[in-house]
Amino acid sequence: MRRMTLISSLFLLTQACGSQSDTSTLELINGDFAKSHQFQPTVVIYSDELGTCTATKVSPRHLITAAHCAQELTPGDAVHASNFPTRDTANLQKWFPGIVKTIQVSPDWQRYCNVSTSLMCQDPTMVGFVPPPDIATIEFTKALPTQWPSARIDTRAVAEGDDITIVGYGCETAVCDESTIVRKKFGHTKALAPRDINKYSQEVSEFSMDVFADRFLLTPGLYYERNRINLNHVSLGFGDSGGPVYRKNQYLLVGINNTSIDHQNGTSYINVHSRLADDPTRPDSTLKWLKSILPTGSFQ
Repeated sequence: MRRMTLISSLFLLTQACGSQSDTSTLELINGDFAKSHQFQPTVVIYSDELGTCTATKVSPRHLITAAHCAQELTPGDAVHASNFPTRDTANLQKWFPGIVKTIQVSPDWQRYCNVSTSLMCQDPTMVGFVPPPDIATIEFTKALPTQWPSARIDTRAVAEGDDITIVGYGCETAVCDESTIVRKKFGHTKALAPRDINKYSQEVSEFSMDVFADRFLLTPGLYYERNRINLNHVSLGFGDSGGPVYRKNQYLLVGINNTSIDHQNGTSYINVHSRLADDPTRPDSTLKWLKSILPTGSFQ
């Protein structure tokens, strides 16, 4: 949940845990508060190394989140997790006290990205560079609470116009820290065409578009129609990084919250999510990689 920004000549790109808003709240903007029975596989995670991010339970011992949320973790680190509707790190004794057994970061992210280049790797419009999927899994030494259901990774690709739901633990203040109260929020939306990224940046070339479309899923932000708020749309905010994109009304996981391309007031035009089901014929297929490290029961 790094709180840094990257500025290009065309737009401001922030991590999903770093959007700002011109309203008094900085959550999943325009989303709805989740009740205790909703989106139970979705959890908030916290540690001294990663700060705060969102994740999803996909097996008795595994969470899936964003690579930029987990890249500084190592085996033996303590990571607390909770699926309560609100998150208060002042009361960590109420959280699941996890100890990391393994961290698996998507291979190309591990190959090309590190702390110093993390922002570049999250920029989906770098000239001549399509960033790798921003995905990681965290395996714990002991099982997560059995009362938390597991989501399953949907092996079917998401198409333009599919109904999906974004979930995240967005902060309600400009800084996520141990004193911040955070609420789980969700927003129903539809998948955009991959080339819609160029409505706000002309830097994903036609040559790179197939790779970009295979790796990333887009959803409309609150300002998807230029200079006009659309209250049917949602924007990612602080703390939403690593959160799930579900098939609407199902615990079927199709994407991971990564970044947002921002309007001048900080509310995003487009939200960018890493796909989980991509072209299985590619040697760097995310789905093939996930199947090599997660239990069979994590997929549908």
